[in-house]
Amino acid sequence: MLKAKKMTSIQIIKRCNELAIRGLGYTATNPNVGAVVYNHHENNILGEGYHQKYGSAHAEVNAINACHTESFDKNTEIAVSLEPCNHFGKTPPCTLKIRNASINRVMVDQLDINPLMQGKSLEALRKHNIEVQGPINSNLGKQVLRPFYVQQTQTRPYIVIKMAISQDGYIGKEGQQTKISNKLSDRWVHRWRSEVDAILVGGNTLKNDNPSLNSRYHNIKNPIRVIVDKKNDLSPDLNIFKISGKNIIFNKERRSNNTNSKFITSSDLSMNNVMQLLYRENIGSLMVEGGSKTVNEFLSQQLWDEIRIIQNNKLLISNGVKAPDLFAMGRITFTKQLGNDTVYIIEK
Repeated sequence: MLKAKKMTSIQIIKRCNELAIRGLGYTATNPNVGAVVYNHHENNILGEGYHQKYGSAHAEVNAINACHTESFDKNTEIAVSLEPCNHFGKTPPCTLKIRNASINRVMVDQLDINPLMQGKSLEALRKHNIEVQGPINSNLGKQVLRPFYVQQTQTRPYIVIKMAISQDGYIGKEGQQTKISNKLSDRWVHRWRSEVDAILVGGNTLKNDNPSLNSRYHNIKNPIRVIVDKKNDLSPDLNIFKISGKNIIFNKERRSNNTNSKFITSSDLSMNNVMQLLYRENIGSLMVEGGSKTVNEFLSQQLWDEIRIIQNNKLLISNGVKAPDLFAMGRITFTKQLGNDTVYIIEK
């Protein structure tokens, strides 16, 4: 029997990051992290894990527990997409879990930029005679951790602006609901919604379209709905007040006792301030699905990290609400054809 080709460090780290992505939408202001325990001599993966939910066990703990053994031999290693934590928070340090499991080699993809960390855990592991390889600094690992880096450096959520536009660059007709994206693209949008903590629209969009702002097509997680109500005139009959899920409403004066809504009052309803306040509410990622006015406010303040465009390549509106020039904002890093729609992702 032919022996399987030995796994490379790059392959193992890639698997860690693939596991990390499974936590999208559930880890809030914690990073998405994946881990793999493996035996390099036998070329065998013993256990895998990822950070599944904010406040719960970290990836390393889940990976070690998945091995269903209390002891490892000298050839057992653990690979992690982000350096293990070395401090007590909602959970004990992962470096302690690694030491107690008698794992004597650790491979790390990315360093943690949290001031409490920044390579300190690697020093701590080496002091306990644990060999450390890395940081590997894979491109995939950097991409997976982009939201966490934004949160840490800018104390705000990672912001994704989503907009559907016609072939000639309009988002709709004035005062009318205009269907632009097709059913396949709609499924992508609802999956995107399930992968973020919250979704934001402006008061005008809410009043004109009365959307539910939930995640359908069998996506089980709904984002928190965020509304910036500058006019304090939201009707209690809106769908967001009638369906399950949580709302966060920003306004200058609370005017409702709705049970599924948290009201945050502030004299400063600029998006810069709203983003800072949202971060304090443990919102780590946000999708903006507002109209042209709301989106332009984010763009003018450089408050965005990704722009996701769905362009209908056949629909012509000719006269309506013009979309901002989104393609001029950054570089296209992804394209996907979905029937007569094209999905574009733009990054700075």
